[in-house]
Amino acid sequence: MPEKRSFYEATEFSFLAPFAANWVEIRDEVLASRERAVIFPDPQGNILAPGSTWQKFELHAWGLPVRKNLALLPGTRKLLGEVPRLMQAAVYILGPNSHITPHEGYTDRVLRTHVGLRCPDGCALRVGREVREERDGRILVFDDTNEHEAWNRHETDERLVLHLDFVKPELPYGEEWFKELRLLIARQFSQMIPIVVAAGVDADPEIRADFLSGRLPLPRRDASGLTNEQWSDFDAWLAAG
Repeated sequence: MPEKRSFYEATEFSFLAPFAANWVEIRDEVLASRERAVIFPDPQGNILAPGSTWQKFELHAWGLPVRKNLALLPGTRKLLGEVPRLMQAAVYILGPNSHITPHEGYTDRVLRTHVGLRCPDGCALRVGREVREERDGRILVFDDTNEHEAWNRHETDERLVLHLDFVKPELPYGEEWFKELRLLIARQFSQMIPIVVAAGVDADPEIRADFLSGRLPLPRRDASGLTNEQWSDFDAWLAAG
């Protein structure tokens, strides 16, 4: 079996060219709005090295738009609308002196892209045996089913990248697969659903049915960190079923 490619060239995917041309505008939108964004909890906190910080400002989650966050970034939203078969989009914020330890992705059907928005010295990504530096405006496309890790060794500055997952162009595509993946992840990390719903994601009715039937336990409200308004949004979503 031939060895999997680690990195692809951004020029192989014409729909990425507008991101290279407009990364400054994307960065400025993110910096202006990040304090108002709904930040999803990270179900993979176990891949962070001790003392590291990492946040995800989600824009598309498993094929569904995160409406409240997208409303903050109108220019970025327009660019994302031109990405064919987009599965996920988010701004990843990796703190100074932080390390995302080696791990592998969920599925071999997608390719992952990082668009550098604010990358201080000391930021890099290793995929397989290859390491590439992350820089402002640089686009890195890679197969995340290879073991990969990322780090920001700068003492004071965060690393911000726009993260995209899109279905490989050569593979057949159907919304059914997105839904199967959503249901798998939602059932594995059901504690995320209230904040996902509060962020404006149209969560699948099968998940609501799982909560209402008791197949999934309702998240603990005293340990969630959600606001009363977010709980109200979740309660309204449950009641709609």
